[in-house]
Amino acid sequence: AEFIVDCKPVNPADGTTAPTPAICFLSPHGPVRIPLEGTTPGSYQRFTITRKGDQLQVRRGEGTPQTVPAHDGIPSRAAFGLHDTAGAVEWMNLYVRPL
Repeated sequence: AEFIVDCKPVNPADGTTAPTPAICFLSPHGPVRIPLEGTTPGSYQRFTITRKGDQLQVRRGEGTPQTVPAHDGIPSRAAFGLHDTAGAVEWMNLYVRPL
């Protein structure tokens, strides 16, 4: 399957760097966190997450996909979650489509 999600980290009020939002997959060994790199606080970015064989591809917008090994035994069908890394993040437009 392919997951598409839009996220927007909120600008921290104290001027610190906003934490990187992430997605999580549930493996037999516990949750596996995949950071959504390249987010800009205050604006929405679209991420497409695709499973191809033993690799996960994470692409921001129309950019080049970041390939992440599907380590820690993430099965081909796994629970999917959103993770805000203790900072405020807005999520919208979560889509799942079969490949």
